[in-house]
Amino acid sequence: FQLRDHRKLAIFDSEVALVGSANIGMMFSKWRETTVELRGRGVAALRQSFIRSWRFAGRERLPNDERGPKVPEIRNNFTRPERRYGNRQFIAQVRATQRRLWMTTAYFHPRPKLLLALFFILKQGIDLRILVPRHSDISWFPWLSRTAFAGLIARGARIYEYEGTML
Repeated sequence: FQLRDHRKLAIFDSEVALVGSANIGMMFSKWRETTVELRGRGVAALRQSFIRSWRFAGRERLPNDERGPKVPEIRNNFTRPERRYGNRQFIAQVRATQRRLWMTTAYFHPRPKLLLALFFILKQGIDLRILVPRHSDISWFPWLSRTAFAGLIARGARIYEYEGTML
């Protein structure tokens, strides 16, 4: 159970990386998924992230799995300190938003610090829009997500629910 993750990463010729939500299979054909193409120095860091995952889950080394460059724009969440750092950085980026923040997530349930950061930017007049699924593979999760909506909508956020199979 602990070796399962939702990382979706494809690296082509060590030059192009696709990161995001790219499930493969017929059951996912009607899902709305978001994937980002990256090029440049971050690709090597993503390769190192893949190697790190492979070593942990597969307990084996890959050919040419030497250490690559540390790129601050690429963050991992393997350990609790990495997750804490990533969460702090994300909240700092939310609070630093200047014009708009548009978010999409399949599982929206912000922790208190993130919710306070979202309230903060709404008070600054930032255009906050959040896209979440109306239905989920976890049947009760949309109801959990909706617990945060009232406070956000009251402060000016726009919440959209995707009506397709899955977001």
